[in-house]
Amino acid sequence: MLDTLHSKFLIRVAKAARVSRDVIKDIDYWKERYAPPDEIKSADAIWWYFRRIPEFRSIYYYRTRKGGARVQLIVRVLRIMYPSLVHLYIHTSKIGGGLFIQHGHSTQIVAKSIGERCQINQNVTIGYGSIEPDSNPTIGNNVRIHTGAIIFGNIVIGDGAWIGAGSVVNRNVPENSVVVGNPGRIVRLNGRKVDLPLGHYE
Repeated sequence: MLDTLHSKFLIRVAKAARVSRDVIKDIDYWKERYAPPDEIKSADAIWWYFRRIPEFRSIYYYRTRKGGARVQLIVRVLRIMYPSLVHLYIHTSKIGGGLFIQHGHSTQIVAKSIGERCQINQNVTIGYGSIEPDSNPTIGNNVRIHTGAIIFGNIVIGDGAWIGAGSVVNRNVPENSVVVGNPGRIVRLNGRKVDLPLGHYE
């Protein structure tokens, strides 16, 4: 009963901040990537994630950050009781619904925008390639960025791309590709094995 009340409360706050659709997409994608125990009702999943996982809380606070004064007051109180992940930094103007951050320790996300249903792991850096204000990446839909990857510069990571662990990426990445290595190389494209330098299709 209490779990249901808490879940409804969090959704109401998201609705007040006009981000409930993205929050619900977050929950749905988290269920795919890290499902709650079977005894947790689907409608109560948001509270299960919120009270247990600081990465989820960080995303929730990011989404509700532009709510009105009442929302901001509620979020401040929630942050005291349920802190966000200290070493996870999200500074992106638009992130589509369905963001999943796994082990977000020491992760910096400074993109122009991020699409829907994206996964980001720990020790990832997404940021500026120079002092120019728009020299940071645009991340597409259904992108996965694995542990220790570094993505920087005014580039586009295409829909469906996977960036392998430890990869360094400073050129455009085509859709439906897999990039690995430092410097990053394309090793899979549209389901076929390849060996191409980044920028091959620019």
